[in-house]
Amino acid sequence: MRDGYAAGTMLDQRLTKRDIFVLDGTFGLVGRLDGLHIDPDGGAWATVHCGTFGARTRLVPLRGAQWWSGYLRIACSRHQVRTAPETDDEVLLDAEDAEALREHYSAVADEAPQPRFQRPDL
Repeated sequence: MRDGYAAGTMLDQRLTKRDIFVLDGTFGLVGRLDGLHIDPDGGAWATVHCGTFGARTRLVPLRGAQWWSGYLRIACSRHQVRTAPETDDEVLLDAEDAEALREHYSAVADEAPQPRFQRPDL
């Protein structure tokens, strides 16, 4: 014990505070996961810090998301996340915000994701 604190306190805090990064369908980095939100219909949304130094915060739908090797892989593209409408920081979303987000993500859901790397035909 040193200065009234257990020796493992700092190490334990570092182990519990681990950044979870969010990837899109092509395994491109979207941002860092920061929190969860619930809409009035019970849908789950994740707060993602994206942009330079996490300057922008956007909500992404967790429907279709997968836990992949320590990363959260979402079903939408990086472009969709970056162009999503801004919302309040409250955990429970307003009905208007939830509807605007659903419209945004469903408007481009029909587009097939473009592969990041293409294999040349040999």
